[in-house]
Amino acid sequence: MARLEPLSTTTPCQNCALRALPIFRCLSGAELAFVEKFKIGELEVQAGSDILLAGTHSAHLFTIFGGWCFRYDLMEDGRRQIHSLLLPGDFIGLQTEMLGTMQHSVQSLTDVRLCVFSRERFWTIYESFPELAFDLTWAAACGERTVEVALSNVGQRPSFERLAALVVHLYRQLDGLRLVKDGTILWPLTQQHVADLLGLSTVHVSRVLRRLVDSGLVRLDGRRLTVVDLPALAEVAAVDPEKPLRRPLI
Repeated sequence: MARLEPLSTTTPCQNCALRALPIFRCLSGAELAFVEKFKIGELEVQAGSDILLAGTHSAHLFTIFGGWCFRYDLMEDGRRQIHSLLLPGDFIGLQTEMLGTMQHSVQSLTDVRLCVFSRERFWTIYESFPELAFDLTWAAACGERTVEVALSNVGQRPSFERLAALVVHLYRQLDGLRLVKDGTILWPLTQQHVADLLGLSTVHVSRVLRRLVDSGLVRLDGRRLTVVDLPALAEVAAVDPEKPLRRPLI
């Protein structure tokens, strides 16, 4: 696992740019003061670094402040299954607190900035801040639902629908984070990432991605993907194109 380098300067929680976004629930003064004390610093992580490894215990919990990560399992023969993508505002490491060790690994997909929290103060949330405790429960339930949807996609959707559904999901999430500009989103995923996420071969991913571009519903230019017609893309994917629900931010 790559070494995580602490930053000498950090962003005060009250000045966090994420908290200004309507997608996140506003914290009370007491909750925000606790989170400020709960946080012990920030880290910068290079793309391709393991932040948490299956079978290990971490002394820290993290919130993604900037960048993308993904949860994954690694088989004994080196095959990888990506469970879900993680974006700014997502809280990671909770599984260690509940189960003792991580049951999956977390790797940075892009360069990432993390807010770091001490695990020692974790249970104070449940003792003194019931709404924050509910937030964590809500986030865990949403994470479980994300994996359920991914399993349904892999098990029941044809490959073209799988890829279209992935694009719609990412577009919705990034739009809520104000990271969509003129219909364009960051696309840091390699064909191998998409293959490991959707249960396809890289050759098949290449064909399906080309078919999606040829359909005129999206344009792909290197690490940028433009959604030309979101409702039509959502119809192809047979998913709801509405924006995600308001969610917590620890």
